[in-house]
Amino acid sequence: KYLSSSDSDNYIKIEQLKQYKQTKNQTVKQYYSELTKLCDEINPTISDA
Repeated sequence: KYLSSSDSDNYIKIEQLKQYKQTKNQTVKQYYSELTKLCDEINPTISDA
């Protein structure tokens, strides 16, 4: 089965999310913001509650 471009994009974003690490100069707030941004891009219907 071939992946559609949106499936492919999500796969890439999921891999980025799995490998994402906080950098030395990144605050916890910035790190959390980047994680939630990636999650929103993968599935915008997920709430952060």
